[in-house]
Amino acid sequence: MRYIFCWRTVFLYSLFIIFVSVVPIKEPPQLSFPFSDKLFHCLIYVILSFITTNTFYLKRLNRSRFMGFSYAFCLGLGIELIQLFLPFRKFEMEDIFFNFLGSIGGCLLRLV
Repeated sequence: MRYIFCWRTVFLYSLFIIFVSVVPIKEPPQLSFPFSDKLFHCLIYVILSFITTNTFYLKRLNRSRFMGFSYAFCLGLGIELIQLFLPFRKFEMEDIFFNFLGSIGGCLLRLV
């Protein structure tokens, strides 16, 4: 578990999210059900928040759930704001909302 919940994993997963979010793509893959893009946002940030929250917890840092949520949500918000200035990406308030839900979900998984 210590290899999954460590700062290296948080860093690499964050880089992956940033890369996928800002690199130009010709046509995003379309899934067959409605809101699939939003559910994907939620899942990505559940994983990020869960990994970050557990890393903070294992490092015995105070308020690990709050810190994990804050990190994941701020990263998602920052990426969406950057997308305002990218001509090949689109800023969407709904993405921010689903990033928020995923960030909450990941830190609540720590309770289980």
